[in-house]
Amino acid sequence: MPYEGEAFNGVLKDPALKSDPIHPNARGYDRVAERLAAFLAEAGAL
Repeated sequence: MPYEGEAFNGVLKDPALKSDPIHPNARGYDRVAERLAAFLAEAGAL
């Protein structure tokens, strides 16, 4: 099973992508989903 442990790092460092100090907002979750989809496609899991 592929593991991607960095998908949230960039999002959590960008205040424009967070709804509060801990949680991503809708744009942040979109960014995470895009990163995970690309990672899974590269790994052949999609």
